[in-house]
Amino acid sequence: MSELQALGLSPEIQETTFVDPESPAFPGMTVAGTVQNVIARLAGTAGSQAILLVCHYDSTATTLGASDDGSGVATLLEAARALQAGPPIRMM
Repeated sequence: MSELQALGLSPEIQETTFVDPESPAFPGMTVAGTVQNVIARLAGTAGSQAILLVCHYDSTATTLGASDDGSGVATLLEAARALQAGPPIRMM
């Protein structure tokens, strides 16, 4: 959040519940949880379309934590910085 704010963006946290009634990772079980998404919008020259850049930053007890997708987070922060530094993007 602070890195996106430092780029002049206004990030928000979207919280929602995820339910997968037939998770392939856990056959016969329903998997559910609350997830938080960090969302920041960089305005372009046309308001009707958008580009979605996405990665995950979550961790569970059985994963490697921040190193699980730390490179994805760093890549998206750099993409946001580069896009913010250039002219407004134009969607066709």
